[in-house]
Amino acid sequence: MATVENVCMGLLGVVVGFFCPAKAIAETEKSPGSRLPDLVFEVVPAIATVESGGNPSAKGDKNKKTGKYDAIGMYQLHTEYVRDVNRIIKLLKMPIKPYNMDDRLNPYASRQMVKIYLAHYGREYQRKTQQTVTAEVLARCHNGGPRGYAKKSTEKYWLKVKAVMDSE
Repeated sequence: MATVENVCMGLLGVVVGFFCPAKAIAETEKSPGSRLPDLVFEVVPAIATVESGGNPSAKGDKNKKTGKYDAIGMYQLHTEYVRDVNRIIKLLKMPIKPYNMDDRLNPYASRQMVKIYLAHYGREYQRKTQQTVTAEVLARCHNGGPRGYAKKSTEKYWLKVKAVMDSE
């Protein structure tokens, strides 16, 4: 039986009306030897483990001003992360509906958002730095934003993700 991810890597790239980030990741690569697609798929499960222990209902700290949770779901996504993913979808003219804030609690939707985000910023990293993207760059971008790879504050986060990846 074919998995959704395997079907996504096929020619159509559209499964049951959903855009497949796997195809987008593969198509955005310019370097034939790049490992960006593989790295995204390798790092995403480790991020879920570090962020929430894989709990799709996880809620981070409450915002003292609003009383709402800032980061929620398996990947502890903030509202700005979702807005950025929707901006990327529009920018790249992806045939997918924008995500809403409740999608952060949906394991499938949140995983797709993280894949879109990491593929986009991994590609941007390669374009801007002329260096090959690494799992470290992707994890640190998830934690610290598009330039998270350059922030000292994301170094400890990367070590946690790396420890999970090394144990698998």
